[in-house]
Amino acid sequence: MTRIRRNLVLILTLPLAALVAVASLGGLLSPNVYAQESSDWTAQAVAQDAVDLFLVVPILTIASLFVFRQERLAEPVWGGSLLYLIYTFIIYGFSVHFNVLFLVYIAVLGLSAYGFIYFMILQHHQPAIKGLIDQRPAKVIGIYFLVIAVLFYGLWLAEIIPANVGGYTPATVETAGLFTNPVQVIDLAFFLPGIFIIGILLLRQHRLGMILTPVLLVFFVLMDITITVILVVQYTRLGTINPVVMIIMSTLAVVSGTMLTWLLKKSY
Repeated sequence: MTRIRRNLVLILTLPLAALVAVASLGGLLSPNVYAQESSDWTAQAVAQDAVDLFLVVPILTIASLFVFRQERLAEPVWGGSLLYLIYTFIIYGFSVHFNVLFLVYIAVLGLSAYGFIYFMILQHHQPAIKGLIDQRPAKVIGIYFLVIAVLFYGLWLAEIIPANVGGYTPATVETAGLFTNPVQVIDLAFFLPGIFIIGILLLRQHRLGMILTPVLLVFFVLMDITITVILVVQYTRLGTINPVVMIIMSTLAVVSGTMLTWLLKKSY
């Protein structure tokens, strides 16, 4: 990687990390930021802010510094963190009432998106993972992706279809006080099909599948931790908890992290 390319990693990432920290601190410290949100949505936003500030910002920053130092296996961690921020700040941008941090949300979304595009350009020229010395991780992780995509499609459709047929609004939308569930929108339209496609590509040992698989596993770990923290905050603030979902998401975080480690150890 040339010096110019390495410098661009920091030029994109350090301002991004600072803006995420500003958005998170604003949400955590200012009661006015989420004043128009429902109690449930506020609890979720506060939990998201805490994860962003204390987990995602450090991981993103450290990963970018390692990428700058040409540590190749840090690149998927950097890319996965950027993908996580794209997903998260689409929700901030479209599903949080207009507030003083709106332009910060948009700046984070834009920098994350362009950072991820730059990550893909770097991977196209020189992928962090060129191949595997053992084909078992590709088979196991590829199947894992297919199962995750199918299960979450089933989970969302099991809520949406009865509501459509019965003519009522799903409970998750009502409780959050939103027009629609933004997570369902992103997942059903883009993310779950993407997981399925990457799973197929990985099973076929396709180059793009190899590039995106560790990125997706990093995303899974961060998102599963986030959902677990959200459930904890909902319990402390609202007294509601779903222990089954908490156990499932915690387990998935461990499984995804284990698979990521296995993949990187078997790569060259």
